[in-house]
Amino acid sequence: SLSTTVPQSITPSITIHQSSTIIIKKPLYHQPTNADMDASPMETSTPSNSNSNSNSNIDANSDAAGMPPATLAPMHVLESPVKSIGQGSNQLQYTSGSPAWQCNFSRDGMYLAVCFGAPDPCVRVWKYEPPSTATSASKTKTPAEAKTDDHGSISANGTWTLTSTLEGVHTRTIRSVAFAPVQSPLVLAMASFDATVSIWETDPRRAKADGRDTMEWDCTTQLEGHDNEVKCVVWNSIGSLLATCGRDKSVWIWECFLPGVVGSTASDTGDFECLAVLNGHEADVKSVKFASSHGQWGDGEEICLSSAYDDTIKVWAEDAGDWYCALSIDNVHTDTIWTLAVSPGSGRVVSGSSDGSIAIYKSYTRQEKKELFPEERNGRYAPIYYI
Repeated sequence: SLSTTVPQSITPSITIHQSSTIIIKKPLYHQPTNADMDASPMETSTPSNSNSNSNSNIDANSDAAGMPPATLAPMHVLESPVKSIGQGSNQLQYTSGSPAWQCNFSRDGMYLAVCFGAPDPCVRVWKYEPPSTATSASKTKTPAEAKTDDHGSISANGTWTLTSTLEGVHTRTIRSVAFAPVQSPLVLAMASFDATVSIWETDPRRAKADGRDTMEWDCTTQLEGHDNEVKCVVWNSIGSLLATCGRDKSVWIWECFLPGVVGSTASDTGDFECLAVLNGHEADVKSVKFASSHGQWGDGEEICLSSAYDDTIKVWAEDAGDWYCALSIDNVHTDTIWTLAVSPGSGRVVSGSSDGSIAIYKSYTRQEKKELFPEERNGRYAPIYYI
């Protein structure tokens, strides 16, 4: 699972491997040539997307304008730290073979959290240091030495340094991790195959260890309710809601009272209350996301989307405090829908499936819906590309 919410100055993508290695890559964009600049509008126009279920005609080796696509160049390779067992001549050093399942950036892009599975379930947090800071901090070390000591990666692009390993709460694979959209204190939610979701917060106090700042984390809450494996956890845009989903075919909506969240008070200490348990999927729910309702789904400001092993996507909306299934999309994919992504303005949704395809859906505006679908009262998502 990938995450790309980072500052514009960094703009990398993340690739994670079952070998527990994380690779941060930087996009290298195509520079237009004189021939590109002289091309007529007809030669650089984007193909029509009026056919809602047609395959894209875009060449895999070029973009919509016929130019070579952007490429990704490796910036950093983050590896799990070396562990040791025993002492003296009987000491054995090894690197955990736990697969990395998902990664997520903090709101400011300065921290990266990655969750790992069995046999060593944990979440590791790396911190980004800009080039100037990273250079001064590593003057007395070679990049190789710094990487060995800090389990990070140093280059002209700055450095990522491992600051924390969060473990000891979950007994099985940690499948999903998400930073709350607050600046301070940092808050992490992690979902596990042990049927629980844990909430971790940073201690504002910073301790000195090994000559550098260390982030102090505490597990403040453990949410229970799912019957078995929890597959995904996600916050809404302001951190007032949390959604979880799992193998028990359900989606849970939790109200959050976190310090630093809009509408919270100084007395809020990270309490959670279950608002709804949503049943409707016929199999394992794999992914869940929040999106803006734009006033077209119920009376709530946000909707929740879920995808599942039953090959469907469901849109859940809120009306007078009650959550309900407002739409079920079941005619696009023919196999498990593993993942969903929502564009920043919620105008587009992307789904990825085991059938080997990616579908892109459009959320129609109120005026478009009135003109194209006058008989419908609810909002509407419809596929515009099927790749």
